[in-house]
Amino acid sequence: SKMDNKNRKEENRGGRGHISKAERRQQRKRRKLDSPKPDVDNAIPFAAVENRLEIRPTLHKGKGLFAMQMIPSETYIFDYEGEMLSEEEHEYRYPAGTLQEYCAQVAFNCYVDARDPETSGIARYMNHGDRPNVSKRTRIRGQQRTIRFYALEDIAVGEELVHDYGAHYWANR
Repeated sequence: SKMDNKNRKEENRGGRGHISKAERRQQRKRRKLDSPKPDVDNAIPFAAVENRLEIRPTLHKGKGLFAMQMIPSETYIFDYEGEMLSEEEHEYRYPAGTLQEYCAQVAFNCYVDARDPETSGIARYMNHGDRPNVSKRTRIRGQQRTIRFYALEDIAVGEELVHDYGAHYWANR
C-alpha cells in the first residue's frame, strides 16, 4: 500500500521525512554519471562548414587564419591534419637542429606533419599568439591520435585564430 511504501522510505532515511543535503548530492552525482555524455567524438568541427574561416595575409607572419563567423567559446574548431610520423620517421625527416614549421607531437612517439598543404588541413595556417584565443587538446583513443583545437573565448568575425605554440617550439628557434 501507499502508506507502507512511505513508511519504508522514511525508515531508509533514518525516520526523517526529508533527504539530507549529502544524500541529495549523492543522488545528483549518480544522475550525472548515469546521464548520456555528449557525442564529442562525432562532433562536426566548426571549420567543416564552408566560408566560416578564411586564410589571408598577415603583417609579419605570412598567412593567418581568420574567423568569418563568430565562434562561441568552447567550440570544437578542427583537428590538426597531416601525415602521421613515428619517432623514427620524425628523426629521419627532421634531424636535430632542423626547423619543423608544421610538425606537432601528438604522443610520446607520434607526430603530425602538416608541411604539405595538399595533404594537411587549414589548422596549419594558425599562427602563434601570446594571448591565444584557441587551445589544443590531444586525444588518444586506442591507435587513433589527434590534436583538436577549441575556442578559448568567443572569437569575433575578422579576428585571427592564434594559439600558444609552446616552449618546445621556441626552444629550437
